[in-house]
Amino acid sequence: MTNNFPGEIWKSVNFDFKYSNDFKLDVSNYGRLRTFHKNSDGNIISGSHVNGYKILRLKFFTERDK
Repeated sequence: MTNNFPGEIWKSVNFDFKYSNDFKLDVSNYGRLRTFHKNSDGNIISGSHVNGYKILRLKFFTERDK
């Protein structure tokens, strides 16, 4: 579980596509990101920087056609 800063508000990010893994991403008004999946209960992730911009690389899985 994560420690919240005073006055920090978390909102869930909704994706407009279907994916099969159980994944949830929250963003706070302080710009922090936390993930929830089957092995974690709210880990803060830091991402990386490309050309001075902070980025986040995610992989989503979809079911294959049979």
